Amino acid sequence: MKIVICLPVSRYKINAWLLPASIPMDKPKDCAGIRSLHELAVAVAVTGRDVELRGEFDIDMLASLSEASGAIPTVNLEPRLPTADDIVIIPEGTPSALDFACASLSPAQYVIFMQDLPGLFGWFFKSGLNSPDSLVVNTSDVGTADSFNNISECGFSIWTNSSRLASACVEAGVSCTDIGIGYPRTTGHIPEKELDFVAAESPSQIIDSTDKLLADTKGLEELPSPAVASERQQTGWSDYVKRVDTAFMQYRQMDHINSARNQFGLEIRNHYDAIDTQLLRAEEEIEQAVYTMQILRKRAVSNISLRQFMNSVWHMSLPQSAVKLTSHIFPKLKRNFFILIGPGSFDDPNYLMRQALVYIGAEIHTVPDPKRVYDLVLGWHNSTGSRTPGMTSRSSEVKVALSIMVRTASARNYWNCSPGIDISKHLLERKFKIVFGRSLGINPEVYTGLAIEKSNENATHDGRIVQCPTPRVPDKTYQYFVDRPKDPLLQWRIVVMAGKPVIAIERLMERQNRFHHALQSRKVVITDIISAEEYSQISELCREMFIEYCEVDMLRDHNDLMWIVDINPTPVLSPLCVPDADERKLVVSSMAFLLQKLL
Repeated sequence: MKIVICLPVSRYKINAWLLPASIPMDKPKDCAGIRSLHELAVAVAVTGRDVELRGEFDIDMLASLSEASGAIPTVNLEPRLPTADDIVIIPEGTPSALDFACASLSPAQYVIFMQDLPGLFGWFFKSGLNSPDSLVVNTSDVGTADSFNNISECGFSIWTNSSRLASACVEAGVSCTDIGIGYPRTTGHIPEKELDFVAAESPSQIIDSTDKLLADTKGLEELPSPAVASERQQTGWSDYVKRVDTAFMQYRQMDHINSARNQFGLEIRNHYDAIDTQLLRAEEEIEQAVYTMQILRKRAVSNISLRQFMNSVWHMSLPQSAVKLTSHIFPKLKRNFFILIGPGSFDDPNYLMRQALVYIGAEIHTVPDPKRVYDLVLGWHNSTGSRTPGMTSRSSEVKVALSIMVRTASARNYWNCSPGIDISKHLLERKFKIVFGRSLGINPEVYTGLAIEKSNENATHDGRIVQCPTPRVPDKTYQYFVDRPKDPLLQWRIVVMAGKPVIAIERLMERQNRFHHALQSRKVVITDIISAEEYSQISELCREMFIEYCEVDMLRDHNDLMWIVDINPTPVLSPLCVPDADERKLVVSSMAFLLQKLL
């Protein structure tokens, strides 16, 4: 089994169904609860178990604990779905009921690591109560027996490092594992207490009392954090590791009942994905309708009747359409967007992302400002990627520069920041088979029929059709020949943002010259060309490739099966790609609209 320790994530949006990425932070939230989760992760690593540390972790704290203990959990991880082989440990201080609902319906076994009473900082686990406000707490709603029982009935196990919380669970009739606290270092001398605790009934009293204490600091002595006594049982490190090891011995593979529950959870997740797809389609239709209005004005078409206007937007179906359309007619005040992009050059005006950012008036930085919280940090490595034939993965220099940029900058969203991005054809073929269950790559010396031969390197544009069997040429990759002989040759370029396919460009290709530029191109509604299942598969393929922003090339064969034949994390939009100027404007405006929504 794999153990997953999840720290809170506050600096960018995450999908509640996914386990978060490992996000190294120089200055994360510094509190005892965060330290305890770091110590728990290291203790699990000491037991020899496979453990992942996810969420926003403290680089220095983890390094110090690992150096003292001789063990370290796995980090540098991308988001993924939990599996039946996972035991996932999450803190109780999560305010959203949706996060706990997704966890309860997942195939993994979840443990709530409780360091405070339910409802004090996290959700109450009771219906009818909103997210807690730690400054205004109704004591009758916090830590009730109903909350403990509801946690258990949701399928969660409870661990704690507080004997009082463990007693409260037992009194409510709920099992709880008390693992205590341990530190892989000596705590030093603990001086005897010289001051009494200050009792306060409200935050204002705490502030007043603290001000009085700080006014006369002669009686105060600064102590190292491990030496501060508390109600939590501070054990030695070896005893703590043994407690953690013993706690995991109660877990086994999921039983039949849980498997049935998790199948229901899968259906719920697919249902929500389908709803997201419908909303995305509605938003694209609205954008097209608005663009139609702009074109009509541009062409000086006067006397536009209400009937003509309604004919341009008749296909909008969801109630949200009216709301979205109103927001276009009466736009809100635009806010400024701050984007950090690097370490590669972002000067080419044909870059699709650059055109969209210029459209929304974003301020683009290439050097991180530590004082700025960016809306987006976008990893960009064109120097070894799409514009220069050759390397398809990031060089060591690019990885170092990107790591420095990510560690220095604070942002709400991080796209394409994984050092492991590799867009080689060989890797795409392997990942495509994992996600779609069919092989894009073929063995040219065994396969019989037509195939596509092209370089494994990027942006070489040397593809050609070959008859197999044929000898394999070094540094070439061979792919299944995708064709619909009786139909026009169509290729779709799908833009992916935040790991989701959002925009589609349909391209009519010349059959005898399929590896060059399109004869015609136009923007189409993405949900008209892919199903809800294919929408999820493209998203999963991008997760497998560690890419949040890219453009994928899609073809369909004579059986109407989808094939992803290329992926590009630095897409361009030029007259060669989309000849019609109005269509290019539509693509840019649609992307700008969705980009503002995502950020």
